[in-house]
Amino acid sequence: PSAEPLSAPSLGSMQFSSWMTLMAFPPLRDQHRHPTRLSSTERTVFYRSSASVSSLAFSPSGQWLVTGHQSHGHLTVWDVSLGTATPLKRSGSTSSSATLQIGISPDGRYLVSTHANGHLRLWETESWSSRLWSDLPASVSQFAWSPDSRSMFFAVTGSAAIYALALFKPAPSLDAEITVASSFEPHATATLDGEEGAERIRVGGAIKSLAMDPKGQRLVVGFDDDSASSDISLLAVYLVSTEALFRAGGSSCALMPLGYIRGPNWGKQSPHETEVPTDLITGQEKPSKKKRVRLGLPVPSWTGFAPNFGPGALLTVAWANGKISFVPMLFRTSSKSN
Repeated sequence: PSAEPLSAPSLGSMQFSSWMTLMAFPPLRDQHRHPTRLSSTERTVFYRSSASVSSLAFSPSGQWLVTGHQSHGHLTVWDVSLGTATPLKRSGSTSSSATLQIGISPDGRYLVSTHANGHLRLWETESWSSRLWSDLPASVSQFAWSPDSRSMFFAVTGSAAIYALALFKPAPSLDAEITVASSFEPHATATLDGEEGAERIRVGGAIKSLAMDPKGQRLVVGFDDDSASSDISLLAVYLVSTEALFRAGGSSCALMPLGYIRGPNWGKQSPHETEVPTDLITGQEKPSKKKRVRLGLPVPSWTGFAPNFGPGALLTVAWANGKISFVPMLFRTSSKSN
């Protein structure tokens, strides 16, 4: 018998304005079919806030949803089953404190919200008390929770530093500390160590993306194109040791550089002459001069780890030229940290 063609699910249009629509796919008709279109009875519309929604995140259980807003820093907690909303007014009433991102810990007991004024707020989800950090150099741009929900790595706009937030007591305690775990300042390095006249790549700089594997052992970092000679086609890989965050002076050991990931067709284009400060290459204070710097393409547009990969971690990288790479990272079973 001929197979009936499958149609991809359609979500129709979704507006994030003064109202919000929560949509879920209906059950599959059988294991070989996809849902076609959501009917009006399969949508739940919540009318609550007069402010436009800028960010949202579901709890791991799916029982509640938190939204942030563009015109103020308050959050709204939605009970999905009851359709009720509870405002959390803690972070300012003007657009300068608008919520940029919301991230819920894997166990659902903590939440972080980042704001346009550079503030980071940590919430515990039992009574919704919070703690504020207002002394960061810029607004938080990226963050990644550890699988055990005891720590979180994050980056701020325009900075090469990777920060770590460590929670020292079980939930709902807000006893936490923020430290700098690593800093990847721009520098140039040869593609072949020790070879005279070797082509060089310039790595590091402001951080664009962070991705942590589900086992919490690898952190992949992408970089902003902060100058004409930055090779942002390279992704940096770190070995993660979150336990170091809970030892005195151990934050500097929480991240150890392992190497780089190159994209498809990396290095096939010819290097060209460009201005690179000599001190980035030699460490000496000398006048800048032209060096052959390889600019690999394409640029990574998205990175993420598969939720389950038995022997280690499986990274997926989507590149700007439309190609997708799968990068397996195998862990040794004899040591938890490798």
